[in-house]
Amino acid sequence: MNGPLILFDVDETLVDTGYEFTVPHGDVTAAIRRAETNGAIVGLNSDSGLATLKRYAVRAGMTGPIIAERGALVQEERGVPPEVLIPEAARFRELRGRFLTALMREDRSLTYWVILSAFVNDLAKPKAMPPLRPLISTDIAVLVNGSRLCSCSFYVRKQTWNVEWSWASDDVALDAVIAILEEAGEEIPDLWAVRDVDRNPTYGICVVHHRDTQKSRAVDWILEHAGARPVYMIGNSTSDDLGDPRVIQCAVGNAKDVYKARCLETGGFVAERPLTEGAIEILEHIMRS
Repeated sequence: MNGPLILFDVDETLVDTGYEFTVPHGDVTAAIRRAETNGAIVGLNSDSGLATLKRYAVRAGMTGPIIAERGALVQEERGVPPEVLIPEAARFRELRGRFLTALMREDRSLTYWVILSAFVNDLAKPKAMPPLRPLISTDIAVLVNGSRLCSCSFYVRKQTWNVEWSWASDDVALDAVIAILEEAGEEIPDLWAVRDVDRNPTYGICVVHHRDTQKSRAVDWILEHAGARPVYMIGNSTSDDLGDPRVIQCAVGNAKDVYKARCLETGGFVAERPLTEGAIEILEHIMRS
């Protein structure tokens, strides 16, 4: 069977802001299984790191390609090393090392609680980290993603009191840590000159990509590997627009209006339902058509 190649964005498309499916896990895997049994190839195209996306793919039962870190690298199938599409982007791991060194300088060693983890999304969830007051004096935690291959990212959380101690996003704390990142970046001026800093106060996260990365960067790779299959991209914002008429754009119900309009203009489909429900709605629509 020569079914479609279907790629999902993750954040606020396949999962909500708490990084969870909005329908029972079994409903997601059943929908993916039905599509792949009928010839579809289902994968992911996201800004997230490869390790994180592989976990989502396994949870959802997807067997298709994974495009990670805003088009910087792709993995066609599990067990095969990823292909780096922008070699210079791999140097952002060096930025991560310098950033960690700057955070742990002697004059800052008691200011920040620094955590290096492959799966910082898990720690960034509400109530995922235990409150440390009054055990330690620091109120700011920096959760650094240790698994990204072509970018540098971290969450910032501040310990706050609201009936009880807990960790929450904080704009001032985020900007203070970004200032330390800038200090580290200026030590490698040629790399820092090609950075794109994505500050997201809603999630309390900062991601530094190579400025040439975009999800659309992988279009040539996608179309080459799709062959004669129609290609669909399902997302929630204009960053999910791959900018090629050969890719059919689709939007979940919670997508930005401008992206929904773009999908309809190009012959795509807009779901009535949001998030995971909408993603499944689109998947079933594609398979019917």
